[in-house]
Amino acid sequence: MSTSIYSDTRLLVDNERCDTADGKTLDVINPSTGKLIGTVAHASILDLDRSLAAAQRGFNPWRKVPSNERAAVVRKAAALVRERAQSIARLMTQEQGKPISEAHLEMLSAADIIEWFTDEVRRVYGRIVPSRKLAAQQMVMKEPVGPVKAFTPRNFPVFQIVRKLGSALASGCSSPVNAPEETPASPAALLQAFVDAACQRARSVSSMTTRPRFPAISFRTRLFA
Repeated sequence: MSTSIYSDTRLLVDNERCDTADGKTLDVINPSTGKLIGTVAHASILDLDRSLAAAQRGFNPWRKVPSNERAAVVRKAAALVRERAQSIARLMTQEQGKPISEAHLEMLSAADIIEWFTDEVRRVYGRIVPSRKLAAQQMVMKEPVGPVKAFTPRNFPVFQIVRKLGSALASGCSSPVNAPEETPASPAALLQAFVDAACQRARSVSSMTTRPRFPAISFRTRLFA
């Protein structure tokens, strides 16, 4: 079931929208009316494994893209987010309940944060460490760690995602995103902006696995590696 402006949310795996392997969904409720407005796909372990495999495949070539090129692609995604801010804000208001003005401001702030990361990634420098031996030179180099699993809360369903996804993608990592099941449509629209910007490693799933396969996991605003 869906309204004319609120669509059911499917998984985004390997840049393709798809249903879950078992077809399971969860209801999405408008908190202001208590009425059903749509559904969100509920990922199974099989779906999560597919997402992980896709994230790993995406990471391998993405990490080799020069930082200035990555920044250009991610910045394009920010421009699309800003362009689509009003339509995504309407989705957010329906599923999350905040006023449309606040939802629109969250979208514009999200675009600003994405752009901030594209600038910062150009300044990810290494360093030379003085050696105790004249014949040796010690260097510190910063490299992408791998797929970064991102979990986000429902109170700021887009703002919290971009703090994780923007930094991960700009730094050369792929990032499967666990969007809140209560507010799935606005994050799905956000991730579509990354796909449309040819940033081909945006991933969205609606559940999680207990098997620890990710080199880094981000809960809310903290990163664990």
